[in-house]
Amino acid sequence: MDMLLSLLVKYGLPGNCLEVEITENTLARNLESVSNKLRRLAANGVSVAIDDFGTGYSSLSYLHKLPINTLKIDRSFIHALTLDQRTQSIIRGITIIAEGMGVQVIAEGVEGAEQQAHLVELGCSTVQGYLYGRPVNSQVLNDLLMRNGGHLGGDIPMDLKGA
Repeated sequence: MDMLLSLLVKYGLPGNCLEVEITENTLARNLESVSNKLRRLAANGVSVAIDDFGTGYSSLSYLHKLPINTLKIDRSFIHALTLDQRTQSIIRGITIIAEGMGVQVIAEGVEGAEQQAHLVELGCSTVQGYLYGRPVNSQVLNDLLMRNGGHLGGDIPMDLKGA
């Protein structure tokens, strides 16, 4: 963490240019140690996301104690979304809790338009997954940024073969 903060200073980047993701399981295993580090990062403007939310300890008690900006709903819920009413209820519950806390929610692993439509109905309009693009290596990302003037907006190809 010290190295991360020193790199922000070294390159003159404000903390709000960075978001740190930590898995829910890691957080649950080392809650006290990790929470102190997350608070320090947040004090320096760094955003904090809980990744794979809903797959681990899932204690709601830590949510109000930590400087969390984003909850990322695990893809296992997304895959069961269209088949299981209970999964839909869980996703709706997560979005309601997050909204009440002023925390962003992102659904991971969205692969189809039907999943996206269900998520919007359940209150989760921010998604990521193969529906929008596959992961790319650093060279492909660099090429995309160079072609798009340093940002990822515009016409980015959805199928990045060879990435």
